[in-house]
Amino acid sequence: MIKKIFAHLTIVITVIMVVLLVIDSVNDAMGFLRGAEFKTLLIIYCVVALLTAVFYIVSVPRKRGRYVRVAKKKPHEID
Repeated sequence: MIKKIFAHLTIVITVIMVVLLVIDSVNDAMGFLRGAEFKTLLIIYCVVALLTAVFYIVSVPRKRGRYVRVAKKKPHEID
């Protein structure tokens, strides 16, 4: 559940950052990338992205020892 929340937060904040970047590049007088709000949003974004990456790395099984090989049953072995 928390992995999904952090993944969605990362997507939402990324879209916000891209919109602010585009608006700021079109109209420099707006100054979206200079204020304290931008710095706060950037810190939140970095923390959420880091947590999303950590949760992803922890949730992906390792190559050795965690995968379980399932043998396919032959047609005459099915009950």
